[in-house]
Amino acid sequence: MSKKISFLILGLSLCFFAFGAFFFFRNPSSNSNPDIALVTLKGTIDLNGYVPADATLTLMAKKVSDTDFQLIVKDLPAIDGTPWSYDQAISGQAYELQAYIQLNDGTKSDYTPIKTTVAPAQDLHLMVDSTHRPPEPAKGDISGFFDINGYYPTGSQLALYYSLHNENEWQLVTKIAVKDKEIWTLSDAIKGNNYDFQTHVLDNSGKTLFKSEIISALAPASNERMRLNSQLAPPQPKVTTSAISGNFKFNGPLPSNATISLGVRKTGTEKFEDIFHGVSASDNLAWKFDQAQTGQKYDIQGYLWVNGQPFSQSQVLTVSAPADHELLTIQAQTPPPVPNAGTLKVSCVKQELMPGQQKNELYQVKIEYNTNRSLQKVQQYRLRMGYSVDGTDLLDTIITPNNPDEVQTFTTGNILPKNNVAYIRYATSTCASCNTFSAFSPAVQISCQD
Repeated sequence: MSKKISFLILGLSLCFFAFGAFFFFRNPSSNSNPDIALVTLKGTIDLNGYVPADATLTLMAKKVSDTDFQLIVKDLPAIDGTPWSYDQAISGQAYELQAYIQLNDGTKSDYTPIKTTVAPAQDLHLMVDSTHRPPEPAKGDISGFFDINGYYPTGSQLALYYSLHNENEWQLVTKIAVKDKEIWTLSDAIKGNNYDFQTHVLDNSGKTLFKSEIISALAPASNERMRLNSQLAPPQPKVTTSAISGNFKFNGPLPSNATISLGVRKTGTEKFEDIFHGVSASDNLAWKFDQAQTGQKYDIQGYLWVNGQPFSQSQVLTVSAPADHELLTIQAQTPPPVPNAGTLKVSCVKQELMPGQQKNELYQVKIEYNTNRSLQKVQQYRLRMGYSVDGTDLLDTIITPNNPDEVQTFTTGNILPKNNVAYIRYATSTCASCNTFSAFSPAVQISCQD
């Protein structure tokens, strides 16, 4: 009797060990080390087209250096904009993400393109275009708005047409007077079908003045923008004036004693002229240039000043007058430091082979950066690796570490072929959730062989 009990205990122990090992190795972010910080990846899924009633969305992830994807979130509602969150990611680790549609019978379909990110991260959007079709045709609205810029003759109209994608058999959706931000809807669209849309601008006699570019949308869909940039000049010989207006957006905290100026020039000329100067900076600050010549194209740029000294500037916005709702974006954080030469070290990772395993002629590369700990205000790093000095064909990744002031280490997957020469460099950013980086460090060359 005692032997039977011993065998039973031994069997249960082996089962428990095997079950625990399965889940440990299955999880792409197993946290056996208590010193590893677990953080969150989250975002939404942009779902277009028809999906069956029993469908759900499934999300997978893997470390960049791993081979296989692992399931991290399942049974998400198959609706447009559904949010997802994964709180077992390792801080500073690069991940690849992919989502797909899961049916009740186990069928998997419509995989998204793979998205690469570094934990932690948010606002990660994965787009799923469903190829499923309803058992019977079902309607699904496609809607959007007109984005109107430039001059339009009095009495002109917008005629919006649609066709099944690439069939070029156009039918009228709506005909309205020219009005910026006007909403349009195609209510007879069939779920799962792809449609093309084009707008004709008509004069008051019904003659077509010009046509927009063609856009495509998979039903159902919303917020589809039909942009119309008129190149028409006003017919009257005298110059008429109109306004170009918008708002400022600042990425990062505004420094103390910050002011704003606005420069404008006709497109094709060299010098910007001040429209205003010395206005106190605040997020969403409105700006306006009300002496624009109607139909003329202008370049517009905003400037941020701190204590009377130039600090940062926006992109150059090019737009025809009149125009509204235009956005000038300025990076307000401290300018990122440029990495010095000698702060970047690279080495080949020796392949550790299991018994009987053969080398695959591809090498991992270990990258060490900020090696002298001189970068003390950095929050993000960007690594690039390629076959040329400025190449990105092997690696282009952004890393937000939890210890940015310390020496940083990143190891690639098996990406560098034996005896091939590659170049590695890095840049810095002083904000955690922006895309403003310094100039890159001098590139370091590497080649791996036995």
